[in-house]
Amino acid sequence: YGKLPMMFQANAGQTDARVKFTAHGPGYSLFLTPTEAVFVLSQKSERAVLRMNLAGANEEAVVSGIDELPTKVNYFGGSDSSQWVYPGVDMIYHGNQRKLEYDFVVAPGADWQQIALRFSEAEKVEIEEGSGDLLLHTAIGVLRQHKPVAYQDILGSRRLVETSYLMRGDGRLGFEVAKYDRDRELVIDPILSYSTFVGGTGPAQGSNIGGDQSNSIAVDSEGNAYVAGRTSSTDFPVTPGAYQTTYPSGASTVAFVLKLNPSGTGLVYSSFFNNASAVAIAVDSAGNAYLTGTASPDFPTTAGVFQSTSHCQAASGANAFVAELNANGNALVFSTFVGGSGNPGFSGFTGCESASGIAVDNTGNIYIAGATYSHDFPATSGAFQTTNRANNTVNPKTAFVTKLNPNGSALVFSTYLGGTELESASGIAVDGSGNSYVIGSTASSDFPVTPGVVRGTYPGFRSAFVTKFTSTGGVSYSTFWRDRRESDRRG
Repeated sequence: YGKLPMMFQANAGQTDARVKFTAHGPGYSLFLTPTEAVFVLSQKSERAVLRMNLAGANEEAVVSGIDELPTKVNYFGGSDSSQWVYPGVDMIYHGNQRKLEYDFVVAPGADWQQIALRFSEAEKVEIEEGSGDLLLHTAIGVLRQHKPVAYQDILGSRRLVETSYLMRGDGRLGFEVAKYDRDRELVIDPILSYSTFVGGTGPAQGSNIGGDQSNSIAVDSEGNAYVAGRTSSTDFPVTPGAYQTTYPSGASTVAFVLKLNPSGTGLVYSSFFNNASAVAIAVDSAGNAYLTGTASPDFPTTAGVFQSTSHCQAASGANAFVAELNANGNALVFSTFVGGSGNPGFSGFTGCESASGIAVDNTGNIYIAGATYSHDFPATSGAFQTTNRANNTVNPKTAFVTKLNPNGSALVFSTYLGGTELESASGIAVDGSGNSYVIGSTASSDFPVTPGVVRGTYPGFRSAFVTKFTSTGGVSYSTFWRDRRESDRRG
């Protein structure tokens, strides 16, 4: 995920007393007062100043900060109406992948039409026709603020409200907001970084599976987005020199992996990725991409890896895989299968493992989680659970969690995770100490839970679960969460 490197610093005397918070980044400095944001933009030896004024705002509004480093989110206001920027309106500044964003939070019953922005020292202010973006022309270039998004959180879901910029008299800028539920809070967010389509015309010749499907996304500290999925489009956009630029002959669908630049305006690289389904992706600090999913027996593996061939006896031969693609997107660092022989006695047997989540820690170890039908899945000696406990001889599906060393040559630990009924793990995350956190679903009342957890009794009807593993594979805690009717436990 994005590491949100923008930081706000309280003014402790290092700048003008009217300034309450500052922020600095490549090519800009930001100064926040109760009624305006001052941008100082720099480009080589040139500099430009742009002021965004809150016209008619409360000059005594309190500017305060929340959340300590590594990221600070700062906001105006609170429950004291004397501290609001406008009656019933708060303003929140926050950093998102080196971009400044700000939201207006309109309390129930408050009037959003009070909000008025005035940009002083801009050479020109205009709303771009077609896109609806706001263009702020300065001496060293154009600053773009994307068309605003407005929404309300209603019963746990986000409901969008149509909104746009509106030029008012006296050089002021406001918003036009469609009808919404005035008994609920409204959030107006002027920044949406980008939205784009990537794909081909699909389906592949001879296939009844069409189109392109993105399954997972990861973001590095620079704001580049890495996307993994599958496609049936032979004309899917790949870049010259990428790892695989030719659609495999005869394949109905293949995996793809791509990297988008921070603005979403171009592909850094885009590649097909063999005869596989890429379900999850992670990225390390060097920009290497890690993929997992399900792969057929002809999936290419590299020398010296943990498992160079598929062990699956199903017709598809599909084991889970783990692969690392270098930062340039033009070569495999390593690629390995992870899996067992499955359950050949099952008449509907088509595959052995499916991996649904992947994470990488700060030393390069790779963690995957998913589901297996195999009784000989590679569990390590002394692991938390070394056998498949599922008592369904036809469909012995249970979850697994596996940690590989940085070059994919060995397992650090690998374990089953489940009871006597069906399980699957759908997501995994890792913290700075190498502890891993797994989510998924279970139909087992005897799924392994630990004492004192938030929900130690099976709630029924296929429950969500959360399990924390130590860096060596021990279980720190494991709990049921809610049943399937109450929650969705996908990573």
